[in-house]
Amino acid sequence: MYTGVIAFSEIDVEDILQGSDYFGMEEVRSFCTAYLQENVTLTNTNCFVAKSLGDKFNIKALSTAAKEYFRNHCYEILSTDTYLPLSYGQLLEFLEDDLNIVEIVKDGDIVCGEESVLKAVFKWVEYDPEIRTAFAPELLKRCVRFKSIQKKPLDLLMEGNPELRSLIDDKLLYTSNKERTGDSSVDSQGVKRARRGRLVDVLAVCGGTNYSVESNHMYANVLEQRRWIALADLPEAVFGAAAVCHAGKVYVCGGLVKRGKSSTVRSTLFCYDPMLNSWKILSPMNTAVQRHSFAACNSGHLYVIGGLAEHTVCRDVQCYNIQSDVWTNKRPLPAARCDTLAFTSNNRVYIVGGWDSSVDYTDSSTGTLCCYNPETDTWIDLAPLPPGCDVNTSCWVLPVDVEEGRRRFLVTDFRRQAFIYHVDKNVWTEVGDSFKKLRPGSTAKSCCVCEKTSRVLTLSSCRSFFQWDRETLTRLERIPPSPQQQTNVAITLPHQFSTVLQIPCQFI
Repeated sequence: MYTGVIAFSEIDVEDILQGSDYFGMEEVRSFCTAYLQENVTLTNTNCFVAKSLGDKFNIKALSTAAKEYFRNHCYEILSTDTYLPLSYGQLLEFLEDDLNIVEIVKDGDIVCGEESVLKAVFKWVEYDPEIRTAFAPELLKRCVRFKSIQKKPLDLLMEGNPELRSLIDDKLLYTSNKERTGDSSVDSQGVKRARRGRLVDVLAVCGGTNYSVESNHMYANVLEQRRWIALADLPEAVFGAAAVCHAGKVYVCGGLVKRGKSSTVRSTLFCYDPMLNSWKILSPMNTAVQRHSFAACNSGHLYVIGGLAEHTVCRDVQCYNIQSDVWTNKRPLPAARCDTLAFTSNNRVYIVGGWDSSVDYTDSSTGTLCCYNPETDTWIDLAPLPPGCDVNTSCWVLPVDVEEGRRRFLVTDFRRQAFIYHVDKNVWTEVGDSFKKLRPGSTAKSCCVCEKTSRVLTLSSCRSFFQWDRETLTRLERIPPSPQQQTNVAITLPHQFSTVLQIPCQFI
């Protein structure tokens, strides 16, 4: 209180936050809020506490992060006892939300679904039966979709437990909340529909447009089946746009749109939600740009860096707040640049290569590496690229490993060059000749990292689909095409973006 200095950890930050809020100590409260947003890693143990703190103290970023964690870890949460201390209202909010409960199938068996919800309700009641038994009928009515549970598992679940069976009104098997008008989860008879199916990993690819071909189609390769399917189309065909995947959604902004024989630079921002298989138009950028870099960082913020505004290379740094749907301008780049590569690490944004305003951007590239700190809104220059490293639009930045103390990123064109940047040491090293490359004549047009399988998926200019083992940096092999791929003309070149997403199985 007298020095303006405070130190705390995840263990005591909740107590300090409550005390500072009670006594109106706004500066201490802001310290606690910033710490929770930036330093707390959500787990099955603390996710509900984080949601409660976010709601109670109006920390929207924390509440949003907790909701996203629920959505992506429902199976793990329901497999533990971490939800048992929840209040009736908290459990109802969690189980009733369709975005939280996703049916998961492994080896042909349902490991998470309506049975899991039913078991969770009774396990919660048995945690304190004297008080909680009275809440069971309403929880069952509002949260469990009995028509999605086969009769045999339901009988087995209640076998030898008459108290359990007595809590389930037979009407619950057929009706649920008819009074909920406008609820998309309830059909015309008032029966709750089955929830989404299991989530499936896909490589989503959106076609771009050049001066001879236009495409706003988005397709996905179902990785476990190696076949292509169609997803919802981008609202408009754009070229030179940038895309980033954040919290399971895809954001696409800027670029060019053809208007007859001319083209127009766009300021639009689109968001694709794989859970709904649909695009949403968000607030436009402050400045329309193309050939810019795009990165997600700083707890739900997107950064558009540099680019080409009409015919001028710009220095603008535009920040989009996902929660508030608002754009703000940040400290400009040290020098105007376009066609840069961007990556994030430790809550920092890094850009490398591209075309500098000090040179003719059609002839040569820059070897500068810069770092942006969102906390201080400042830019600093870092280690220059090593000799012979030409970072251009055919290059990609891929994480090699991001463990504490070993944050490294690979810059490569999959053909002639491969360099690794060591974030913590601020040095570059060259990858040896053992690094396998694409065949001569092929160019990597789009690539992304599949975190679960530790590999990179890339599509080349020859419409070849490759997987690359990023752990050893030594293997690049072609995935054999399926009959569907051989006859499908889905992929239009050049690819606008590609990313690994999870979509409900009913879309395939």
